[in-house]
Amino acid sequence: TDGKPNPLSRTLFAIFGGNKQPIKIDETGAKKVDPKLFFALERTFLAWMLAAIWVSGISIGIGSRSKHEGAPAPGDGMEALCSLLFLGIAIAFILYALVMYAK
Repeated sequence: TDGKPNPLSRTLFAIFGGNKQPIKIDETGAKKVDPKLFFALERTFLAWMLAAIWVSGISIGIGSRSKHEGAPAPGDGMEALCSLLFLGIAIAFILYALVMYAK
């Protein structure tokens, strides 16, 4: 090597192991949160909620196709199963967004 630090290793160290800054605490003992950070977290939370809305919309769309009057058509069980699967994924998105936002 030529004695220069590797830029990739410096970046990885800054992300995962370095750049430890002290936590700012005001006189009441509460942590001070940078407003940019707060709004970035809120935007991420809303993005996850939007994704959950889209996935639940797909679930509703698939579920509405499986509801036929009269005798059930072949494949209705699979459509209902897929609808429930997408609904579970949407609920997982919502729970993940809530847990990450609450941290």
